[in-house]
Amino acid sequence: MIEIRQAKKGTHIVYMGKPYRVEDIRSVVVSRHSHAKTKVTLVNVFNREDRQTITLPHSEQVEDVKIIRKHGQYIARLGPGRGQVMDMRDYSIYEAEVPEDIDSKIKEGDEVTYIEFRGRSMVVEIRD
Repeated sequence: MIEIRQAKKGTHIVYMGKPYRVEDIRSVVVSRHSHAKTKVTLVNVFNREDRQTITLPHSEQVEDVKIIRKHGQYIARLGPGRGQVMDMRDYSIYEAEVPEDIDSKIKEGDEVTYIEFRGRSMVVEIRD
């Protein structure tokens, strides 16, 4: 847990149970006699269209998380937007979400970069 004022651009936090990346952060004064607040613009890690702009007190505690990019191999297509990915380190297999732009180009056997958060995985890019 960190105070929101300690977050930097690019930090990943949990807001309303979902992982978000801090896109913009700045201090604002709401009125002359109130305390300064922190205005934060967030982008959902899994759904890029989900953007939030929130204003919180400087001392508000938020959960910071590490979103780790992992190396894997695309094993099989399970349906539109879904596939199986094998981790190249320990050879475990995950069911992962595949964004539309990647889903049209990906083939079985391609090496990919994927992210994982609380049991949910998503392919981020196809490696060359």
